Amino acid sequence: MTVRVAVIQTRTVKDNERENTVRAIEYIGTPETQGIIGEKQLKLMKNTAHIINTSRGRLIDEKALVRALKEKWICGAGLDMYEEPPGKDNPLLELSNVVATPHIAWYTDEARMRLERMAVDRAVELLQGKIPRSTVNREALK
Repeated sequence: MTVRVAVIQTRTVKDNERENTVRAIEYIGTPETQGIIGEKQLKLMKNTAHIINTSRGRLIDEKALVRALKEKWICGAGLDMYEEPPGKDNPLLELSNVVATPHIAWYTDEARMRLERMAVDRAVELLQGKIPRSTVNREALK
């Protein structure tokens, strides 16, 4: 399977797994990317590797990830997204080699200020009768 990584480079998942010590998952969530990282891909990674997911939770098979972390196929994981919102019984939260955040890894004062500024800019564009730059479905506004 070939996937688009960071929108600028196309590589096979297998190539990426073998080469990276830190693997940041930044895929969009589609039926094609659901479960894109499973047991097979985790076993291809170096045992010193860390996997980081800040994009979509269903990209990583969490049962396979738990096994990979417990059996030391990989060294650790940083998770900001999950298959489902994690409850107290989520085995990932019990592992010492997991850093877990409640989907707020993006949040910094700078990011919040940039988000607020972008919202004001888009509102000004609307008030000026323009179609906001970030509009995805422009044809629906015509």
